Amino acid sequence: MYRQYPICFCVLFLLCRLRAPVEAAPAMQGSFGYTRYMLEGRLREYWDSTGGLPVFGFPLSDDHLERTTDGAFVTQVFERNRFEYHPEKAAPYDMLLGRFGQ
Repeated sequence: MYRQYPICFCVLFLLCRLRAPVEAAPAMQGSFGYTRYMLEGRLREYWDSTGGLPVFGFPLSDDHLERTTDGAFVTQVFERNRFEYHPEKAAPYDMLLGRFGQ
């Protein structure tokens, strides 16, 4: 009976080694695994330099053109704020924090 233990161990070991490894989806540059939204360019620079994840949270959308009463701006929504990119202004004033629902 004790002779079967090494054989069972070897069989289990070989079965575990032959099992196909599960590969995770490759992470894209600038994307967050939690939300799968992209954060790139000037929006990413501003997000990194002013607090990042603890201050603004994860992105809830990709950057997109949004029309407001003041005009059309590239915006991106985060868990706790909304960024507006104004390329006509000089840095660091080219990034404005927008209000939700405006």
